[in-house]
Amino acid sequence: MADMQAKITNLHHLDEIQPVPPLDLNAQVDTASLYHLLVVKWEIPRKIFHATPGFVVLWLYWSRTDLDKIVQVLFYLFLIISTADLLRLNSVGFESFYESVLGIFMRSGEKVSKGED
Repeated sequence: MADMQAKITNLHHLDEIQPVPPLDLNAQVDTASLYHLLVVKWEIPRKIFHATPGFVVLWLYWSRTDLDKIVQVLFYLFLIISTADLLRLNSVGFESFYESVLGIFMRSGEKVSKGED
């Protein structure tokens, strides 16, 4: 319990928080640094990915879609996503494929190789 409490308090140290760097519109555009800024630092694709379901829910609500159909689709999506995640965590080959396709939505800490365990 004390170990868990130590981990929780470590998350709140101010020296570990890194602010988002300011956007300099006058700087020369370096595609590698722009990619790093938008994808790694600001996590734009990840934020769009996580915000999209809210808009889908609003659209489904306004279009009065049948609730049974929504639950059925969500259930099948859950099965597919959870199966893919289990495969990613247990198969090195699938892990590299998964991260090559969906790696842009993952934080670097989520990309854990089986060789690193």
